[in-house]
Amino acid sequence: MEELKKTEVNCSRDVFQKTPLMIACRHGQEDVVRTQVEMSCCNLDAIEENGWTSLMIASMNGHLGCVKALLFAGAELDFTDKEGKTSLDHAEAHPDIKQAITKEAERRAQLIAIVTGTYSAPTGLPGLPSGPSAGSKSSGGLPPELMALGLDPGEGKKSAGECPF
Repeated sequence: MEELKKTEVNCSRDVFQKTPLMIACRHGQEDVVRTQVEMSCCNLDAIEENGWTSLMIASMNGHLGCVKALLFAGAELDFTDKEGKTSLDHAEAHPDIKQAITKEAERRAQLIAIVTGTYSAPTGLPGLPSGPSAGSKSSGGLPPELMALGLDPGEGKKSAGECPF
């Protein structure tokens, strides 16, 4: 039994300390990345020999689909490699990836501000309810801050007693 455990641990990385997720990100295998992320069978933020994460590898190789899948799954944006570079730094040659990472960083900062109560919603945003009725029927009872992030109150409604997630 002990030998089986060692085999399982050793199979999770290759000789260069890369996980299967990192290898899929390197080669732009978006379907493999999505499958691993959806099945929760990988560590999104595992680090290989150079200090790179899967997000850094996908960013430096220009694989936008892989980057989006990792961002959606919650991959860490602030990790730095051995040279002090983040995934945003590694995306320097790929403007579309740089934009996706920047946008996700802004969304996460807004969400943290909303949760901590330090967010003040900008005024005059098109499509947001204003005045005393804000956050009532038209927004499904959601605060304008969450509506500004693009949350659809009608999307994915569950029956009473079901888990909302």
